[in-house]
Amino acid sequence: MSEPVFSYDQMPWRDVRALPGARGFEFKALVCDEPEYTSAYSCELVRLDPGDHSVPHVEKWNHTLIFLSGTGDVTIKERTWEVMPGTVAKVRAGERHSLRNLGSDEMLVMTIYDPPRPREQGEAT
Repeated sequence: MSEPVFSYDQMPWRDVRALPGARGFEFKALVCDEPEYTSAYSCELVRLDPGDHSVPHVEKWNHTLIFLSGTGDVTIKERTWEVMPGTVAKVRAGERHSLRNLGSDEMLVMTIYDPPRPREQGEAT
């Protein structure tokens, strides 16, 4: 098990900028693949620079997006909402969704996956 207390500032960003159709996307896996800690969820910190976005996509995990900094929008199914620090978005498994950073600062999003989203070494998506 990793240390129970740590700083995510000391972790490197994992670059997934090559994701087809997306423009920029980096993450840090904060709770991932730690069955001795929990098998209920995984948690990542996601960063999008100004102008970055994810393509509309569908995933097999429920996830909660907690917007910590930046401004932009999130689209879930056919509806789009503005997001800012303090916004929480709930995306069900199988729902088409996307994010856009429309501001002039980086966007940081805490993402909680249920069930845990496994990330293999080198896996981008």
